[in-house]
Amino acid sequence: MNERRKSERIEINYPIIYVVSDSNGQIETQGIGFALDISTDGMMFESNEPVDATTLSIHASYNDGQTLKVDAFLIYSMPHADGKYRSGIRFSGASDQISNFVDILCKLSE
Repeated sequence: MNERRKSERIEINYPIIYVVSDSNGQIETQGIGFALDISTDGMMFESNEPVDATTLSIHASYNDGQTLKVDAFLIYSMPHADGKYRSGIRFSGASDQISNFVDILCKLSE
């Protein structure tokens, strides 16, 4: 099988919140999921609902209330086992912000 990813994915299991906002920055929908794997290019997460968005932001809490945030583009969201949905995203934005997000989530998942 040909691997299309540029960066190796690292398996993690960490709770995230995904937020879909309109063009004015108003929240349209949000949900909770678990990040399953991550790289500097993107992430796959599992949620109870399908994600219907073009762009979204991913939030993760750590160290008693500190929050990480990264913007992303939705690549896919499809049904998986037990009524769950898996979504793949590609990170967007500043590379240092993305690297920090990935580094911290990987360390927290060890």
